[in-house]
Amino acid sequence: RRVRAPETTAPTAVCVLRDAVLACFASKKLWRLDLVIGEWRDLGVHGAARRLALDAREDRVALIGGGGSSVVILEVESGSSTTFSTGAAAAVSGWWVGDDLVVASVDRRCCAWRDGACVATLAPVADNALGAVTAVASGGDGRWVVGDSRGRVALIEDGALLWRADAHAKSAVLAVQFANGVLHSFGRDGKMATFEVDDDAPHLASIQPLHVSVSGVCDDVTWGVVGAELVVLDVATNMRRATVAGTNRGRPHGVRVAGNSVRAVAAASDDNDFLIVESETKCVTCGAPLVADGVAA
Repeated sequence: RRVRAPETTAPTAVCVLRDAVLACFASKKLWRLDLVIGEWRDLGVHGAARRLALDAREDRVALIGGGGSSVVILEVESGSSTTFSTGAAAAVSGWWVGDDLVVASVDRRCCAWRDGACVATLAPVADNALGAVTAVASGGDGRWVVGDSRGRVALIEDGALLWRADAHAKSAVLAVQFANGVLHSFGRDGKMATFEVDDDAPHLASIQPLHVSVSGVCDDVTWGVVGAELVVLDVATNMRRATVAGTNRGRPHGVRVAGNSVRAVAAASDDNDFLIVESETKCVTCGAPLVADGVAA
């Protein structure tokens, strides 16, 4: 379905919740769309964030990249917010890892923050062994798995490099997953590299073409923009779980995965609308017309 945006300025970031959508705009306003009643609510001026990072419990969202080093953390239900500064350099990206918010800055510094205090340094590490941090996941207690702009993955423990491996030749890592001794790395080259990690040492198991420049990953699903479509893929089968037609790489988008349910939201390319798909089938396409498993809805 299409939903009209609440204002005419360009959207800069989108975040998908259980029953709502958060959208930040160039006006520096943050809006919340209630998907049940279909109405927008103004959450005030917070900056024109380029990234909205939602924690795993969907209790807090971090607004990152709105200019300067300030990061805003918004309580989703109450609407209250707190702000802290990461230092002199502008914050450009962020990821929740448990209760910690990992923030990367334009000067290649990357730290984990809790309640406005720095609790660990992920970059830089000794001997300039990593490029800019572009993806982060939990590596266990007090450890983080990171991907960098040089196509490498690494395990970090508060500024110490424990191991490093090449994943994507001359192509940045866009997302990482690490669980049960298996590391998945998704690169700008449209490929997924799989490592088996034994005794804190990674071993490359496979490289699989996904044909998608990944912008997000959750559980067994990954997504990214291909041409004029936001494509949601099942990682194991490389099959499409959902497709949102009518957007492009320059437009903000977000995806929420819960079991077999997929909700994908993207800003339309042709006008001031948001395109929304909700799917529990293997493929649903949003465009004109809306199609479900090949049957016009």
